[in-house]
Amino acid sequence: MSAHAPATRSSNAAAKKQTCSTTAKVVTIPTKPKPKATRGRAAVIPPPSLSPASSPSTPSTLSPAEVKTLQALNKKKKDTQRQAEAAQIQERACALAQAAEAEVDDSDMDDDAEDDEQLQYPNSDSELAKPAQEDDDDDDPDRALFLSFGQADHDDGLNQVGENDNPAADMDTTGESDVDEMDVDNPSNNIEIDSSPAPLTPSKRGSRVQRPYSSPSRVRNAVVSGPVTGPVTGPVTRPVTPIRRRRSGKVTQDLFTPRMRKLANAAKRAARRAAAVEEAFAVDKHDHNMGVIQKLAVTDMDGPFYEAYTRLLADVELQKDIVTFLTYACGGIFTGLISRARQWAPSHFRLPGTMTAAEVKDLVRWLTEDGRYKYAGIDTELRTYDTKQPFGCDGIAHILRLEVFATKGGANIEVFREIVAAGRIRAPTIALLLTVIEHALNEYSEGVHRHAEFSDAARPRYLFHLSSYNKIARAAPTWAQDFETNLYKLIITQSNKAFLLDVQADDLTEVDIAGLEAEAVAATAAVVPIPTPAPVPGATNAPVPVPAANSPAPVFPLPGSRAAAAAVESRKHV
Repeated sequence: MSAHAPATRSSNAAAKKQTCSTTAKVVTIPTKPKPKATRGRAAVIPPPSLSPASSPSTPSTLSPAEVKTLQALNKKKKDTQRQAEAAQIQERACALAQAAEAEVDDSDMDDDAEDDEQLQYPNSDSELAKPAQEDDDDDDPDRALFLSFGQADHDDGLNQVGENDNPAADMDTTGESDVDEMDVDNPSNNIEIDSSPAPLTPSKRGSRVQRPYSSPSRVRNAVVSGPVTGPVTGPVTRPVTPIRRRRSGKVTQDLFTPRMRKLANAAKRAARRAAAVEEAFAVDKHDHNMGVIQKLAVTDMDGPFYEAYTRLLADVELQKDIVTFLTYACGGIFTGLISRARQWAPSHFRLPGTMTAAEVKDLVRWLTEDGRYKYAGIDTELRTYDTKQPFGCDGIAHILRLEVFATKGGANIEVFREIVAAGRIRAPTIALLLTVIEHALNEYSEGVHRHAEFSDAARPRYLFHLSSYNKIARAAPTWAQDFETNLYKLIITQSNKAFLLDVQADDLTEVDIAGLEAEAVAATAAVVPIPTPAPVPGATNAPVPVPAANSPAPVFPLPGSRAAAAAVESRKHV
């Protein structure tokens, strides 16, 4: 038995060394050369953990030194992770500060689509980590390493040693394990911890870090190319990519550059004018609105409008946005006109008043049938009207005066200028006003008021009223010209703007204007011209000497003084 004992101990030592290196992988614990121990020495100091009485299924307990070492490693790991979190938070705070400084006018357009975005850091391997992620001791690899230390040797030793072999012979003669000799204060297991993975912090405005140029005028033209890497310590100087970015569903003037914004606002007023006096419901809105912009550009070939228009032609997406922006303008003038019509129609025709729903329904049917509401002199009780005054509806002058002529400037200033320049109310304007009046009446067609939106669906009725007016205007052109001119004068007079009218006097009819002119011409020809005196011989045209700069000013005697009298006497003698 004694001859086989040394061989068994050597095989146990080799197996222990191999098992330890396999379990720890990257951890190699240096051990001292173990002197050959006698059987008697080993029998005196049997380790409790390796005694035959202990069961293999009994869990290993950590010694105080191992617990202290594990706590030191956990503390160091938490400190390292905390420092990494602080660095990442500082980096993000600097980036947000840069974005806040570049922000000029961040309007109330929400970034709801960005709520589910996460801030992506480039050097992160984990996707679900949190900034304050707590350590799970059950999953800690360091603790698992220390718990498994010696367990594999114990299981192997039980399978290889005999009944009389004592595994305690492989222990150090001092009776202390190698783990007890570890440096507790400065443990070194050849595990180098450089840094922990950077956490991923969910952020509702994570894209702001990657887009420091977030002002309305610059966010459309510049976006940072590439994610932010490293702490931001100064202004961002990376190359930018010119793009346009819409931050909300509605197109506003903040979406355009300053030069394009001026063109868009001018085109907006021009679009309102075109809708009121030219064509209210265009078939192709894109071509119609682009034509409005083109008219503005060609009137200023050397100005900023033409330059902005050339850039607009090269950007299809910008054309869509500016056409949509001008469509809002047309909707604005329609909203104003229909609002005035909803106020005038019930008041003028007393709807509903004291009438029942059936009476209101019957009255509205009578007014809209055959276009009776277009006539002047309507009596709703007697159901009469003046057939000699078609299109004499009082609502035409009333609504147009309140919406266009009673305001000071504003969005309808171009409409006002166009009508004043023409000196008449043309057919498209009359047809549009009749359309909104009819729409306001039809809201009572069921006997009670039911609100209905005024939209492009009214285009067929607009074309109907335009055709109705043109039919009479072509048949009676003189009447049409007088009607349009008189309607304009009525609106101007009611708006206290009569000074805009051309006043022609018709008094002093007995004056002979031709005789007055003939007498004035004869009197002018009879006037003798004043002769020019001839030059005096010997007279020179020498210039009057100019006194020197420092010479005293001439002294003139006061009138009535002795010096003045003496000067007069001296001139007489000369």
